[in-house]
Amino acid sequence: MKRILLLALAFNICIAGTAQDIYKQGFLILKGKIKNAKADLVDYWVSGYFRTDVGSFPIKPDGCFEARIPIQHRQGIRINSTDEKNDNSTHFIAKVGDTVEITWDEKAYRPSLTIMGTTPQRTKQLKLEMVADYVFDGRGQALRDSLSKMIPEPSQVVNRISYSGQNQRQRAALETDAFETVSRAYNQQIADLLRIVDSLSINKAGYEDLRYFIAGVYYEHCEVLLRWGLIPRYTLWLTQENNDALHYKRNVFDFLDKKAPNHNILNEVWFRNVPGYRRFLENYVWFGSSLHPSGISVDKSSPWPFDPTLGDYHTAQAELPITGIREWFVNWIIMFGFTHYDFTKVENVYRQAVETITNPYLKTQLEDFHATVSKLRAGSPAPGFTLENEKGKQVSLSDFKGKVVYLNFWGVYCGPCIADFKKQLPENPGTL
Repeated sequence: MKRILLLALAFNICIAGTAQDIYKQGFLILKGKIKNAKADLVDYWVSGYFRTDVGSFPIKPDGCFEARIPIQHRQGIRINSTDEKNDNSTHFIAKVGDTVEITWDEKAYRPSLTIMGTTPQRTKQLKLEMVADYVFDGRGQALRDSLSKMIPEPSQVVNRISYSGQNQRQRAALETDAFETVSRAYNQQIADLLRIVDSLSINKAGYEDLRYFIAGVYYEHCEVLLRWGLIPRYTLWLTQENNDALHYKRNVFDFLDKKAPNHNILNEVWFRNVPGYRRFLENYVWFGSSLHPSGISVDKSSPWPFDPTLGDYHTAQAELPITGIREWFVNWIIMFGFTHYDFTKVENVYRQAVETITNPYLKTQLEDFHATVSKLRAGSPAPGFTLENEKGKQVSLSDFKGKVVYLNFWGVYCGPCIADFKKQLPENPGTL
């Protein structure tokens, strides 16, 4: 398997202080009103540099709310409907210091949904994202369903074996059809976005945010190609019609028609500002190296030890020349490794990495994470805690020393968590 080589490029601009500033904790002020609310809490999701944060905020009896949502720099936000019977939600990109007002009626969610910023231009940008979210709702899943009927994802091992049994010409034809399906979906989305932009009369003052939004659309479709193993053999391009339509906005969309593929570009500005780019980048580098640590192909008879975190660490050193992106990726793979792989092997990588990280925030984050997971290392005594049971009595974990204890931490809003909790207890009648 060929190693994935990432190329540094034009927007790699290192500005003093910005690398750490993007991790500085700030807030989004979200306020508004919900008519006919079905619950007294609103759930939200915030994309992060390392994980998706989930939270909720209360609604007053009259439906009004105002919440301070913690975010770092610029992140994707998802605000859920209070009606659990439907899957309504709205998505937008928020920046530290943003104030966004959103209202809706649960009896007519989409028609009643409104969103506003603190300036007319910010309101236009938010409306663009809201309208695009509505127009594109369901398209991503429909696209993935279509692809699954053509070729299986690499993760679908059984189907993939059957697929591999076909001759090379048959596979090539199926993969070409799959790519063209993604390309049509991508170009349709760009064409629809152009119409929305024109309808909202977004001017040059909003072009920077628009550029980031369009980059997110591009990388969301690249991630689909990646999941189906079509990158790097195939590259998304604009149709001639879209290219002509974008001519008058060339300073916004010029990155879309470069003569070199964009999916293997390292761009620090996009890394800071485009959540979809970060998701694609972490998977592009990670999946490109995890099966073949340090570029050495491994088969069942190979004596090479299974140590994916070490392989990914060396991949980062070799292929991510931008310090801010490399250190972010190293933190991410080590934290992931501690929760999925052999603790001792991952700890060895941690000790190498923590001495080389230059960003104070990332260094402290990794040290704190290591200190926490070390207490939960397999074979270590469980940390003590005391909680109130359903009868109002204080119960400590130490009360059950020497007994089998089943612990399940779950949220009252999480259906799968509740189902799992109920399922586990009957299977373990001796569990407390």
